[in-house]
Amino acid sequence: TKGEALLTGMLYCAHCGTRMILSSSGGRGREPRLRYQCHHRIRHPDECGNQATFTVHILDSLVEKAVMTLFENMKQVSASKVINDRYARETKQAKAKVEKLTTQVAEAQSEVETYKAEVGKCLRGTSKWNADLLRELLDEAQVKLAEHQNQLAEAQTALENCTARMAQIKLQHKELVSWSKIFAQCSPGAKKMILSKLIERIEVGRDYELNICFRISYAQFCGVVEEDISPVETAVS
Repeated sequence: TKGEALLTGMLYCAHCGTRMILSSSGGRGREPRLRYQCHHRIRHPDECGNQATFTVHILDSLVEKAVMTLFENMKQVSASKVINDRYARETKQAKAKVEKLTTQVAEAQSEVETYKAEVGKCLRGTSKWNADLLRELLDEAQVKLAEHQNQLAEAQTALENCTARMAQIKLQHKELVSWSKIFAQCSPGAKKMILSKLIERIEVGRDYELNICFRISYAQFCGVVEEDISPVETAVS
């Protein structure tokens, strides 16, 4: 049945880029034949060089096989290694930046307070500083303080984001482990959900040549990618 097709919504024609649609044929009393077709090729067959149809069970099986391979690769990559490789250095750098800016804010604040104290002396007539020069220096110090405070706020947000990503990556790894255990035996509906989480898009060309773009957030656990790019493309032929 159409409900058993796994790739609706994520399948695209490799020739023209149009989303593939699901169709069926078969008369009364006959089991329907399910096929994926390029919607653009149906309307304009001369403008798309892809083949006319792709049998659902064949294409679904190819993608399932690729996903199972991804799960097997995942077993060789620990969540702690991914975190250490991808986020430990980033977090260390973010912490160092926060510490540096915290020091700069404290120094700028001290400078402002010094000039303010000197302004008070000017008002009492006990300062050796020129009042106009002192006001100019105080204005500059206050601008510098505001800049450092803004930079510190941004750095603190970046550090918080690093911590959040590390927590998220642990959760994603836990999800992958769970999916890898149930994928082969779960229902078509559950498989669709898992595939939609794992896969950004699938491009299919003649002779079932596939290009599967995995979402970076999950592919990083499976040895598919080392750098922070998205999505991750895997050719299947």
